[in-house]
Amino acid sequence: MVVMAGVPLHDVGGGFRGAQLARELARRGAHVTYVHEYDSGESIDLGLRIIHPRLEEVRSDWFDPARFVKRAESNDRIVLVEFPHKDIVEAAIALRDMGDYRVVYDVIDDWSDRSLGGMWWAAEYEDSLFAAADAVVASAPSLIRRAEKMSDRNRPLLIPNGFNDAVFPEGTPFATPADLPQGTGPVFTYHGSLYGDWIDWRAIATVAATWPEARLVMIGDERQHPQMPQNVSFVGLKPQAELAAYLAAADVSLIPFKVNATTHAVSPLKAFEAMAIGVPVAAPPLETLTGLQGVHTNTDLVEAVRAALAAPRPDATSARAVHSWKARVDDLFAGLGITLEPVDGPEPEVQVRPPTAYSELERRIGLD
Repeated sequence: MVVMAGVPLHDVGGGFRGAQLARELARRGAHVTYVHEYDSGESIDLGLRIIHPRLEEVRSDWFDPARFVKRAESNDRIVLVEFPHKDIVEAAIALRDMGDYRVVYDVIDDWSDRSLGGMWWAAEYEDSLFAAADAVVASAPSLIRRAEKMSDRNRPLLIPNGFNDAVFPEGTPFATPADLPQGTGPVFTYHGSLYGDWIDWRAIATVAATWPEARLVMIGDERQHPQMPQNVSFVGLKPQAELAAYLAAADVSLIPFKVNATTHAVSPLKAFEAMAIGVPVAAPPLETLTGLQGVHTNTDLVEAVRAALAAPRPDATSARAVHSWKARVDDLFAGLGITLEPVDGPEPEVQVRPPTAYSELERRIGLD
């Protein structure tokens, strides 16, 4: 397996889709080469490195398909592409042409949206990827519809995001995080990006004002944000392995997104991670979340929180049975007509060194 994505395995605390798929595939017996286009744009490098004997990582400008295919010892060769950048697309097509790799395009965003694809996205390269793909999967129904319009060669398969059952274990007691604010009121948490224009800061402030006794804990790389009520705390970016302790302390997990085309195309990992711990979710009525057990949706986030507080907590066992990355990988390979052997190997090891903080200028240089 070659997984081709935009950012390194350790980015965003190591919890995003590409990293999770790479980790699960390595655990299931595949040799995984993870290729990324950019360095991390986070303001802090948490010092995480994901180590596994069947997992290697390389930047796209160091990846040579001609040399790489000479190393491949198996005839079962797949390249999973999540980032239709020029360099990535050209490398994936080279793997197909030189090494008989099956190309799978994993559509995780509408990259034509400037807030997502920025200046790097170009229609001609994504068109080339659709044309080269042997199969297409997507993380949200709206992305399925976009894929159907972009290509008539493949019927796209819906593979939502999921949760890592090693990081979010069932029935495990967690110590209360030291930086969780003190108090007796309910705890509302959010974990994820804090700098996208899809974050509904007004909704967050309204929830904080409606429950002044509550503690709203915002977990993520903190950038500029509007002034918030005093009961909103920003605790910074956390490694994925630490998120379960915050969720275990939460009464409600928030998804405070605006409702628009961009957010309808999001499959929030945070919702599946909360359900796996048995924590109710309050969210706007996004297409990817409507109807999920334990997720309470309303155009008014206050009403969604009110419903989540009043309802029984979700059944973690049933959520875990269908939303794990193991189940997602099974569905992916079933859609490709491949039966994975029931290998249950060791989990990748997450090694940690002291974190490094970066200035805004240093982040921009890294992303260039």
